[in-house]
Amino acid sequence: MRAFLVCLLSLHALAQAEVVVAIRYLQIEGVSHAHLWLFDDAGKPIRQLTAAKTGQDEDPQFSPAGTEIVFVRTEKEQKEWRSISVTGKGERLLDQAPAWYPLKAPAPFDYPPDAPIPNQPGRLRLEESVKPGELKYATPDGRDLLFLRDVPERADPADSYYPKAGFLRDVQTGTEKAFEEMPITTFVQTGNAKEDAFRWGGASLKERAKLRAEPAMRWESQLLDSLLLRDGSPFLIAPPLRVAFFRQHRGSTYGDGRFAIDLNTRRITELTPNGGARIHPLPNELRFVCVCGERYRPLGDGRRIVNCSYLDQWDAALHRIRFAEARPAIFHGASILREGKAPVAIPRLGDE
Repeated sequence: MRAFLVCLLSLHALAQAEVVVAIRYLQIEGVSHAHLWLFDDAGKPIRQLTAAKTGQDEDPQFSPAGTEIVFVRTEKEQKEWRSISVTGKGERLLDQAPAWYPLKAPAPFDYPPDAPIPNQPGRLRLEESVKPGELKYATPDGRDLLFLRDVPERADPADSYYPKAGFLRDVQTGTEKAFEEMPITTFVQTGNAKEDAFRWGGASLKERAKLRAEPAMRWESQLLDSLLLRDGSPFLIAPPLRVAFFRQHRGSTYGDGRFAIDLNTRRITELTPNGGARIHPLPNELRFVCVCGERYRPLGDGRRIVNCSYLDQWDAALHRIRFAEARPAIFHGASILREGKAPVAIPRLGDE
């Protein structure tokens, strides 16, 4: 009965949630502008809030009372603060930003610090890869251990570089599994944004490496090569949400893929396939958001490709909600408001 009541309370909280997102949908012809859109927590657009024909509307943030939204309008390198009601009415120019603006964003998961390469102090690599030997991380609940272990056959002794492979161990049973052997679900761009989908749900990276055909997918034979840390830990534990985050570097052309391991099911989900990304846990919630870059999406004219970015929300079962229509777009900041909680800000990529 208690679990049922908690579930009802959670559903009620979801019903009272709103997300304001600044989105610039990329047009085939003409100038594209970033406008503010209000969504419900299921990703359904409630209303478009702004529709200026000039400039870019960016960095929207709910007021502490949740009744208005303050944002920045940028035009010809000039910035001005503006306010609008959540109803989409009463837009006005502000003399200055309110005292509460900007809101503090939840700290993201990020790369480990850089460290000098031994014998080459002028060069840096991620700290994980310049330390020989095994690195170990334990979940706060003590149920799992995550290991990064050297892969000697991939190392270059002249580079003082120690590539690592990931393994996850169940503490109670002692069973252990390599990252590359876990089932993985990845996002596939089909060329039609409405048909893009998560696929390969039953194959592991090792199996996929044997099947790959596209040159752009050559990274499937590479290591999942670095953990993403927050306060020194790769884990986000808010039961039933139990995940660990890591990346795979895919070269300067494709950037990084970002992934989450579901510690409950021992499955991997690709959060974003390429470009940059930033993962924010939401305080005291069973979910997180990912500002994800996606490079080389078709613009829709049959000729051009564009680099895009979006705001995605992931729940405890690693189901995704995207706060945007299914078309090429650029994310310009967001704010999330839920009943009984202080609003939070989600910055654009590059604003951290």
